[in-house]
Amino acid sequence: MDIMLAPVSTYVNVSNLLAPRLLVFVINIYLGAAWTFPHAMTFMFAIVFSHQYKQLDQLFQQQLSDSDERRVSDAEIETLRQRHQDISISVNEADNFLMFSNAGTFCFQLFGTILLLYSLIYYHSSMTDTVIIIKRTFWMFGQSFGLSVTTAGGIMVNHYVSANIFYRDGCVFFRLQRLLFTQKH
Repeated sequence: MDIMLAPVSTYVNVSNLLAPRLLVFVINIYLGAAWTFPHAMTFMFAIVFSHQYKQLDQLFQQQLSDSDERRVSDAEIETLRQRHQDISISVNEADNFLMFSNAGTFCFQLFGTILLLYSLIYYHSSMTDTVIIIKRTFWMFGQSFGLSVTTAGGIMVNHYVSANIFYRDGCVFFRLQRLLFTQKH
């Protein structure tokens, strides 16, 4: 029943497969870590970009609170707009080289999770060995972790890139994103 042990059980006559199963289990842990590492790096990029957007928002809020009339000069607005544009260009460049990797890996992990759930539901009678149960549990946690890290990173960046930020001064509302960060023509 172990796919990765098929060559061992086919070509080598071993009466007890515990040692090969443990070796394959350790290799599976390494493969899981190698598969999750790109997701962790993408998540790190998302945290860095989100932090930069958050700092930019805090800087704008600080400049508004420091001014007497709650207005920001055109030069400060241009500086904030330029900084936002620089961050957005960095996000766009990172997205250009990560989008296919993230989309492909996310789809394959989703497909793998569906197959694993299918095998757990319909072929639970084949899970009689403790090592197989531990392996499938490990893969389920690994798949879930990869899916959640990829999803969380995308949500974080999307939140700061596309969020409409409102600032209230009395009853005056304005859209920070459109006011500050639209390109000048």
